[in-house]
Amino acid sequence: MIIGFKFILRLLLILCNGECLRIIDASTGLNLDDGTVSLPIKFKAPQVGHYTCRVVLRSANDIRLYHLEVSVSPEGTTALLEFACPAQQTVVQEIPIVNNTDSNWFLQAFLKGESFSGPQTIAAPANQTTLYPLTFKPQFEGGSEGTLRLVNKTDGMEHCFSLVGFGERPLALDHFVVNCTVKRKTGYMVRVPNTTARKQSFNVTCLHFFCLCSKN
Repeated sequence: MIIGFKFILRLLLILCNGECLRIIDASTGLNLDDGTVSLPIKFKAPQVGHYTCRVVLRSANDIRLYHLEVSVSPEGTTALLEFACPAQQTVVQEIPIVNNTDSNWFLQAFLKGESFSGPQTIAAPANQTTLYPLTFKPQFEGGSEGTLRLVNKTDGMEHCFSLVGFGERPLALDHFVVNCTVKRKTGYMVRVPNTTARKQSFNVTCLHFFCLCSKN
């Protein structure tokens, strides 16, 4: 920080959040004939938060006041999340967002991965822990990968997650009880749901005394 003034520096006070952190007495004076002086200030925050600082420059003939503001953000995180559930089923992982500051956070989610979903934006109130719901719903058996980036619009901090999911063998969709008479054929219509956006074809297998007819 470069401060311009033309007088002899006598006393420097540094106050942070209303508390005097340091007093520098330059009783011998510092002649600033060139009009500028470089004033280095070292700041070390004890924790995440917003800090205000006043730098007061005093001399016999003048006084200067500088107001500084510092926002301290947490370090970004990178983590791996693994999911596993039967195909066509849903599992939700709630990701905690810890906001220990006195300011509300607004985060935007950038999500990639065909089987993953979640809200695009979420608010994290001050001094609270907010849960981001990440949903994994595989359509078929097999593996799936994705990424999630939560970007804090307040301070630009990013939290990145690598997503790995595995769709297991699907569970039975329903349970049917068919009443029929011995040696007489009985028909029963089974509805097969299609949760995709395109037409599907299924292979049909006959089991025991049931003979199934296929339709595309």
